[in-house]
Amino acid sequence: MNLVTKVVVGLVALVLAARVAAAILELQVLPSGVARVATTAVLLAAVLAGVAWAASRWVRGRARRPPAGPSVE
Repeated sequence: MNLVTKVVVGLVALVLAARVAAAILELQVLPSGVARVATTAVLLAAVLAGVAWAASRWVRGRARRPPAGPSVE
């Protein structure tokens, strides 16, 4: 997956999380303070999930490369 695809997937996930957060606020079934905490938690979870996914892909990519330096043969 190239960088552009990763960015697009991340932005779509963030937009979906923002929609969930907006729905939590719009439903008004929770007190306003709790709703704010819930929306912040949803957005933070989306961002952290994206960072964790990108980090895991980066680590896997680095593990495939041979170590730098002269080869010992």
